[in-house]
Amino acid sequence: MERVADEAGVTRGLVRHYLGNRDEAVRAVMTHVRELYIEAIQASLAAEGDKVELLLEGLFGDGVPTELDWVVDTLFVAATRDAQIAEMLRSFYLELENTVDAALAEALPSADKRARKEVAFAVLSIAAMVSDFEAIGLPASRRRAARAAAGRLIDTLR
Repeated sequence: MERVADEAGVTRGLVRHYLGNRDEAVRAVMTHVRELYIEAIQASLAAEGDKVELLLEGLFGDGVPTELDWVVDTLFVAATRDAQIAEMLRSFYLELENTVDAALAEALPSADKRARKEVAFAVLSIAAMVSDFEAIGLPASRRRAARAAAGRLIDTLR
């Protein structure tokens, strides 16, 4: 909590007052991250148009800042040492997967349910890795390539 206070330029007591202990702070961060991701996808899906394209925009567009992906990456590292964080991340990704699956079910109602679920997981996995590659300096064109590949994967459900 001391590092958080230092980075924020506030006292440790102020951080504790608003965030509580470490576990409460992690829960607050996970809740915020979850809301931002789900809202970005749902905002994309709420627009008029092809639901598959809207889903891809929600996953690969600019709706979620890259820095937020880096927060999730940090939580993944912490999850290797902390079962509570691991469980929160599992729950978060299952919710994201279910959101993607529901969007695919709406867009492609005749798609095989098992195949749709597999594609939802794969597309989400592709989307999750894109910002990691950008963080190490790969060009933005790789995001477009990942989006195109995810679209081709979804096309297998048609």
